[in-house]
Parts: sequence; structure tokens; C-alpha cells
Amino acid sequence: MAVGYLPGDLLYAEDLNAWLPYSLSKAVTEQRSSTSITADAELALTLPVGTYHVMMRISIASDSNVAGGGVQTRWSLTSGTTLMGFRHTSGPAPNTTSPSSQSARRSVNGVGTALAYGAGDGFTNLEEWARVSVPSGGGTVALLWGRATGGAWAQVGVGSDMTAIRVA
Repeated sequence: MAVGYLPGDLLYAEDLNAWLPYSLSKAVTEQRSSTSITADAELALTLPVGTYHVMMRISIASDSNVAGGGVQTRWSLTSGTTLMGFRHTSGPAPNTTSPSSQSARRSVNGVGTALAYGAGDGFTNLEEWARVSVPSGGGTVALLWGRATGGAWAQVGVGSDMTAIRVA
């Protein structure tokens, strides 16, 4: 990653701190019974101006081995913050009914596209990542989610995390 400094340049702490990753981890498992897609209580990063590679690693579970059980996700970006290209995904296919035997979902999508992931009756994981551009004044990238169509409830687990690494 090119930082834009030359040999002999005087570097200050704020110059170097601007390139540290932003990261947070979910402290509490959150359970929902609604299929409405709303903001996660913890998974939102507020970022200063710049371009970032944003990664989310999310632990999910649902109440039973029901086809269509699991979660559906999408992202929220504050006004002016833009997705550069697509939101990439890797996780269990929507009709996966067992956390130990899964079909995979791999796709590229827009920021507001709702994606369903199957979970079965135990925790499994998914990853989503994208490059975002944050305007002057800063912006927020947040995970939104709800229960998928099957089952009675779904969870996003403790330890799920978001990381943003500045790339420009």
C-alpha cells in the first residue's frame, strides 16, 4: 500500500495513525424473530475521509434445521459514502439446514441487496467485504440483518467482527 511519503520526509503520529485499521467485535449475541432487516446493535464503523477495504466476519445461527432458516443481510452506508464496485460474499447457501454440512454461497452484489444465508441449528459463519469511499466529514458502514424466511428466530453471534483498512 502506497502511503505517499518519500525518504527523508518528517512523519508525525497523526500521519501514521491514519493508516491503522479500524476494528470492532460484537460483545453480545443478538437474536431476532422478525424478517425485517434492521441495523445490528453493535456492528457499525464510523470512518474518517478515505478509501477503505471493509471486511465483516459474521457468526450466524437459527432455531432449527428448517430450509430457509438463517439470516438475511445487507449494508447501510451514510449519505455520500459509496461502494466502489461490489459487495463480495462467501457463506452458507440460503437453504443450508446443517452447520456441519453446507453448500456455499459466493456472489457479488450491491450494498442494499438483501442476501439470505442458511444456518441450521448451530453456529456457522459468513464473510462479506467491499471497498468503500468515505467523503469529507466521514461516514458510517453498518451491517443490517433480519431472520430469513424459515424458522422462528436467528442470531448474529458474539465475536462477529468488522474491520476497515485504509487503502487510499
